[in-house]
Amino acid sequence: MIYIFNPDHDLAIADFSPYYTPPASIVKMMGDLAVLPLWYSDGHPVVADGEQNMHYFEHIKRLLPIKSTLISSDDIINYDGVGIAPWGWNPLIRNKLLKMGVTENELPSTEYLEKLKGYSNRLHAVEILKNLRGENDKFTGVSHYFTDLDDVLKYLSFTTGNKVLKMPVSGSGRGLIWILGEITDKQTDWCRRVIK
Repeated sequence: MIYIFNPDHDLAIADFSPYYTPPASIVKMMGDLAVLPLWYSDGHPVVADGEQNMHYFEHIKRLLPIKSTLISSDDIINYDGVGIAPWGWNPLIRNKLLKMGVTENELPSTEYLEKLKGYSNRLHAVEILKNLRGENDKFTGVSHYFTDLDDVLKYLSFTTGNKVLKMPVSGSGRGLIWILGEITDKQTDWCRRVIK
């Protein structure tokens, strides 16, 4: 198994394009934290490009009994058939791996990725929370899933206190907006773009 840290996963699965370009901050995070899988890879190779990662790896190996090895993206092709474990599967990582020479049969299908995107949608979280609250009163919170801007605005106008709205598929603290009191025009425009 080859481990890859791709923190752009949440945004890439939401965008669902093999050509998605993550924000610069996420690209930086990918480079800075590429060695993260060392802590759970259990002796398997970890993809981490760059001298900085190699220096860090060598330093950590002197201090701790690390069994894993670091490989570059270019080396993935030399590990045919061992399996690949990214942080998360999405069309972008699938496309990158295909370009690196990984064969189709080693990667999830587009159909599988479509199902994964569906399972990642907050609609499932809304349904699960409702079921959990029905089974056990220790679960708290209420969530809603809106597909119409008028329904969102109506809900917000009748609900007191601060609220948080989240995109249907997002993560890592992105894709959400806090409504502190009344909704603003800018926040309404955000809702309109998300629902569209």
